[in-house]
Amino acid sequence: MRTVELRRTGQRCLHVIDELQLETPITMSSVASAVAAWQHKPVVLNPFAMPLNISGLAICTAHVDYVIYNAASTRLQQFHAVAHELGHLVFQHGAKSAPDAVGQPQRETGDWSVERVAVMLGTAGRSEDEETEAEMFAALVLARASAARQAVRPVVWPNPAGAPSMLGALVGADERGRGVPSEFGLA
Repeated sequence: MRTVELRRTGQRCLHVIDELQLETPITMSSVASAVAAWQHKPVVLNPFAMPLNISGLAICTAHVDYVIYNAASTRLQQFHAVAHELGHLVFQHGAKSAPDAVGQPQRETGDWSVERVAVMLGTAGRSEDEETEAEMFAALVLARASAARQAVRPVVWPNPAGAPSMLGALVGADERGRGVPSEFGLA
């Protein structure tokens, strides 16, 4: 994808994220709820034991969408996978509902592995552009979640009124910086 196309994709993702009106704290559940409200269709998050090379899967049905994510992943990996799959839902990548995708041959063979379901639902062969868009959506959602956490995280010092600075306390200076060794260039 070229730089101009990436910029457009990023702008499109930011526009959708703004439309979602994510409330803080931004979590997997709050993003899923915002997507559900935005698309007027419930989204169910479900951790599932999957091979480590599969991080997530979105399954669309006529009345509810499911985002399955790897239960063995770290919380950050899970959040990223969920946001990525929600990106596929938001941008309707390869939109195909599960009842239409699951055919008689699969019922007869009994092969309901995650890999087989992904192939049946058409999620295994997404285009590079769709993957890039979902990936950018996920990265921007996580960036916004991180920024929101930083904005509300208070900085609390043990004694803000008269305590020396953290550096000063470490090197033995008082609150005015007196006593800082000359190698710090502050004396």
